[in-house]
Amino acid sequence: MSTVFDKAISTLLKDKNLSEDAVIKGTGTVGDEGYVADRTIRCLFVDPFSDSDFNKGKGANSSPEIHCASTDVSSLKNNDKIAVRGTTYYISGAPRPDGNGNTVLLLTEDEG
Repeated sequence: MSTVFDKAISTLLKDKNLSEDAVIKGTGTVGDEGYVADRTIRCLFVDPFSDSDFNKGKGANSSPEIHCASTDVSSLKNNDKIAVRGTTYYISGAPRPDGNGNTVLLLTEDEG
């Protein structure tokens, strides 16, 4: 059963003024067997450290996350790389599909 929140996320992902690009980082070298090219998807990026409520002591998730269409990220897994706002992140843990067409990916910044 789809909730109001699920429907809102789906609507926001379609709005190019509210959602943003994320680049799923490919693997391998062009021409090699198993090569996968980078690809761009739309997402909603949530960074708790830029959230003004976080600084007011209301708390927040300690990791950045993105909300995206499940069909865009169905092949992703823990430790795959994704770039948002010019920063590369690792997917931290298994993707979390909501069963209504959206998936949340918890992220850890790539320190390298």
